[in-house]
Amino acid sequence: MAQPNLHIAFSPWRLRLQKYRQDQEANERAELERQALENERLVRERTLEPAVLAEFYRYKRIEDYSGSRVLVLKPGEKTDKLAGRLEDIWIGGEGPRYSALSYVWGEPQFNDVILIDGKRLAITNSLGIALRRLRPVAGQPALRIWIDQICINQRDTVERNQQVRLMHAIFRDAHRVLVWLGADPDGHAPRAFQLANALRSIFEDKLLSSLCKSKGADFDWIPVENWKSLRELSKLPWFRRAWIPQEIGTDAKAIVHWGSDNIQRFVEQPRDEPGGRARHSFIYQLYLSARNSATDPRDYVFSQLGHYSAWIEAERALIIQPDYDNTVAAVYHEIAIRALTVDSSLMLLNAVSDNGETRPLLPGPEVLPSWVPRWDAGRFHSLIGHPGRYKASGAAKSWITKNSFEDNYNTLVIKGLVVDTIDKVTAKFTSSCFNSESSKKDLIQTAWRLCRPPKPAFLDTLAPSALFGHISSPSGSSTCPNISDTAYASGISVLSKLFPAAAFSTKHDPRKPPNSEATPTEKPPRPNPTAWLQAAEDHAVHRCFAVTKESRYFAMVPPTTKTGDILCVLQGGETPYVLRLDPKGAKKRLFIGEAYVPGLMEDASGLFGTGMELETFRLR
Repeated sequence: MAQPNLHIAFSPWRLRLQKYRQDQEANERAELERQALENERLVRERTLEPAVLAEFYRYKRIEDYSGSRVLVLKPGEKTDKLAGRLEDIWIGGEGPRYSALSYVWGEPQFNDVILIDGKRLAITNSLGIALRRLRPVAGQPALRIWIDQICINQRDTVERNQQVRLMHAIFRDAHRVLVWLGADPDGHAPRAFQLANALRSIFEDKLLSSLCKSKGADFDWIPVENWKSLRELSKLPWFRRAWIPQEIGTDAKAIVHWGSDNIQRFVEQPRDEPGGRARHSFIYQLYLSARNSATDPRDYVFSQLGHYSAWIEAERALIIQPDYDNTVAAVYHEIAIRALTVDSSLMLLNAVSDNGETRPLLPGPEVLPSWVPRWDAGRFHSLIGHPGRYKASGAAKSWITKNSFEDNYNTLVIKGLVVDTIDKVTAKFTSSCFNSESSKKDLIQTAWRLCRPPKPAFLDTLAPSALFGHISSPSGSSTCPNISDTAYASGISVLSKLFPAAAFSTKHDPRKPPNSEATPTEKPPRPNPTAWLQAAEDHAVHRCFAVTKESRYFAMVPPTTKTGDILCVLQGGETPYVLRLDPKGAKKRLFIGEAYVPGLMEDASGLFGTGMELETFRLR
């Protein structure tokens, strides 16, 4: 199991710096030997001029805790070598203005070179292209710019940790942020930026913006090619970077460069302020950003530490400290422990996705506990939707403390109720289930055959509603913030043609008839079946439909759910969850994932007073 490095992660930087300095000379000797071998190889291959191969650049230590460096990039023409010098700065203090670069590292191959004080420093090809485009031409002042790849000694983990803590402040204090999207070989930038400016003019005009929202906008006057170029712009890798909130989530002016064209950032992102209505958990922030990409899996966590939700006011510290000496497993384990002890809910558990045989392996031999989310597992959907949307445990709090863990923090001890046992499970839903009208019918009929009891007959119409009920709450609001009431009503319209009761709320005990006060939706908004069915696909794909014993409950469950797994409600839980008896014994359980169960989503706390026995679960 991964061992969370809790005592090291929260120790002062000064103590860790002492150990670093003890090893500094040995590390430098090893680096010089590596550089000498690299020089010999390059000389043999004649890939660089002998003058460039004279010596590698060696970083000087940053002594100040708030210190950093900026690159002073010399002017030059296209064919000139990249050259400049590094200058020490103090973040938060007075000093000359500087820019900060936001870009995509690209492949981790350092096959380009910049001369720092006449000495060679290897950089990635993508950065080399960016610097040649952004550097001033001859006769203009040098460009003072902060670039992580150059201004941080990437081989010094102590310095790297400290600089990552400062990154939000570095970009906040910058005079401007230069965003480099990459080269534009197909010439899309002029058309894309032209359309972006046109749309900005519309949205900045309150009257035009209001008309667009109320009556719809007619954009037929815009050439199709411009829309295609804007689409190509949105597909660029930069927009999927995990670091974006740190780099452009400040008040600094941003200028976006794509090829030889540029545009000022045209959409001001709404910023959630500490203590405001939008305040949410750091785990929710990780969930929102999990679909982005990062070269280092640890950066799925570290890249979000500039968000206000990472700051724990009671401790006057970040929820965790970035530490690149820790393994990926240790980082994920540590943030899970911290989130459970800081928050008063179990939202973390809802971020556990595809937990089972299909869970991708971590680099190295470490194995995470089943209750720890994998933030590098790619895009996933959770029933969280937004904090507070569901509260299966009612007002119950989780009250997780350090005493809630056993086996060196690998076992989570928590109380809850066993609701029922999973009896039948369908195969995992795939995208093909939503590709045609017939496949959608097959999907619903398959689920119905699974859950159909001998009686009563009203379930003939109720079951299909529950199948897709996990997409929208009984009030009609979507579990996905981007799906509107219109889309929900459209989905109801589509499903009601297949099964009459699909227009009813799913908030029913399946053992009782639907509430007589519930009525089908009257005059639904303009139908848009495609939008709702896309939402269905997004939230049902890679899940299964399950029925508990005697068809007491039916639910949407994780894809690795098996017959015999238990359905439970945990104290402080957002939703019901699926657990499995640990095959290794020791009376422990494996955490499988969240579940959508009609009738248990809003407040199942009534179960706690029905005589059902509160159990203690040990999740491994």
